Formats: sequence, structure tokens, C-alpha cells
Amino acid sequence: MSEENIQHAVTHKLYLELSGSYFNAVITDKNNHVLDSSSFFFTAADDLDRLISTENKLQSIYSNILLVNSGCRFVAMPQSISETQDKREIYGVSYSIQKGYELLEDHIGIQLQVNYEQDGKLMGVLRKYFPKMKIYHELSLLHDTILHKLSDEVNNIVAHITRDSLVILAFNQGKMIFCNHFLLSGNDDLFYFVMLTVEQLEFDPEYTGVMVLNDQNHGKNFKEMFNRFVKTVDTPERLLEYQVENIDQPASISFAIQAAIQCA
Repeated sequence: MSEENIQHAVTHKLYLELSGSYFNAVITDKNNHVLDSSSFFFTAADDLDRLISTENKLQSIYSNILLVNSGCRFVAMPQSISETQDKREIYGVSYSIQKGYELLEDHIGIQLQVNYEQDGKLMGVLRKYFPKMKIYHELSLLHDTILHKLSDEVNNIVAHITRDSLVILAFNQGKMIFCNHFLLSGNDDLFYFVMLTVEQLEFDPEYTGVMVLNDQNHGKNFKEMFNRFVKTVDTPERLLEYQVENIDQPASISFAIQAAIQCA
């Protein structure tokens, strides 16, 4: 959508996403009608800085600005543990923090804390332009959005694919009991990690449902991939029924941003 077609108002909301080398931006009005959707590729922090500085729509005033970090390694832990132990030490048991990265945190309700790392230079650029933005990890937003969509009659595995990254959430009777981040090199990896989760959690395949949220908009038929191995397979195109206003060729809206819109 051209910027000339956006009749800006200070009640509009801006949703941003960092996902690897992609920066996604969605503008909605106060009723969550989508006014603009864009996706940009960048190679470094200076590139991201130039991109934002030359996009007039990103310079406007918004009532709410929210950033989702997707595809980041994370460690989820009970809040009680994070309150008594150093989060860097806990995170370090699973991962070594990459040079130049900072450790961020998010929360799922009052019981679970999510620690994850993001490139410090990229975060510095975003804080320069959006100092009041609210920052989230995809896990907390997806959890809160998906929870009420799942059936309590089966165990549920939710797989969120973003380019070469996979986040798996597992639910039993409406409660998340497992979550983890994996790197993907192809659809075979998706099948392996999902079925490995089913096996490790000792889920009965006859009482297990799989939901695949695929931001790639391509790939195998996931229903065909899992149909013979679990009870139900769901591959929704959307998490919410948002309205798109006057956009001829909008960029697809990622599941993480859809979740952010619903949770805002």
C-alpha cells in the first residue's frame, strides 16, 4: 500500500517483528483493521537504521508500538527460579550468549519467565526510533493466543515455523508442559522434532493433535505429513480474523504479529 493512501491518526498502532534478517511492520487502526503490511530484508544494523529512517510511515506517532522477537533461542523457567538465581547463569546452562547479543526477558502469566537473546546493535537501532515500544518474545504471544483455540480432549503440539527456525509448544489438558526452539533445514526436520516431542512426552498419538503455523507460505502438505501418525492436524492460515483496509498487495502478516494484534 502506498503511504499516500494511509490517512494517519495518532490512534493507529504499529506492530514490528525482528525475524532473522527480516523486519516486518504492520499498521492497524484502533479497531485492529490492518492499514498497511510490509516486510523488509536487511543485512546489518546500519542497514536497518537506513531502512527505518527512510520509511515515512515508521516516523509517525502511534498510540501503541509493539516489537516481537521471533526465531530467537530461549530458555523458559518457572518464575520462582528466576527470582532466586541469576538469569544469565541459568541461560548459560543451555546456551552461550553470542558476542554482541543482549539477554532479554518476557513472561507467560505470573508463573513462567522466558529469557532469550537478540542482537544488541539491532535492539539499539529500534530503541533509538521507538523508545517506548513494548518488547515481547513470540512464545508468550503465541501461548496466550493459541491456548483458547486448543481442544482439551487431546494433547496438543503447536509448531511455529519462521524461515529456518521452529518453536514447539506442547499442551496437556490446556496447560503448556513443554516448549523449545530448534533450527530447521527442511520439512523432514519438522516431522522429526514434532514426533520426537510426542515420544518424549509419552503422548498417545491416538489422543494427540498437531497444529502447524507456517510463516513460509510454502512447503509440503503438513496434513499429509502427520495424518497417519496423530489424531488431528490443523494448518490454519490465520490466528484471527483481521480486516484489511484498501491494501492491493499486502505482505503476509506473520503469526507472531497476528498474535500480538490479538493480545494488544
